[in-house]
Amino acid sequence: MLKRRREQHQAGYSGEVSKNLLAEFKVGVDNVVFSVDTHQNRLLVLLVMRHDEPFLGQWCLPGTLVHQGESLEEAAYRILAEKIQAQNLYLEQLYTFGGPNRDPREAPDSFGVRYLSVSYFAPA
Repeated sequence: MLKRRREQHQAGYSGEVSKNLLAEFKVGVDNVVFSVDTHQNRLLVLLVMRHDEPFLGQWCLPGTLVHQGESLEEAAYRILAEKIQAQNLYLEQLYTFGGPNRDPREAPDSFGVRYLSVSYFAPA
């Protein structure tokens, strides 16, 4: 299967949807931790600084790729504990983002690997 993808890439594969070719996915979770500042009438959202590519040095939602054998919810709680030392926040699944080419890691030389992001929200 990888050989076929490499051949398509080398032949200038146009990105058209193929009914015979299944996409391979990596799945991540992104947490939207928010609070309401009633004194200044504004919504606050927690952002963290990225320490890896893509978007090294940019602000982002706390997120991670899901590990083998880990549930989506476990990954969401793990990244909150690792990045912001938060425990026991209420999390609710919000939305799944999965459009083709929405993630810069979906480059033509990635041989068809797609990235899905399952978002969770947490009122703080």
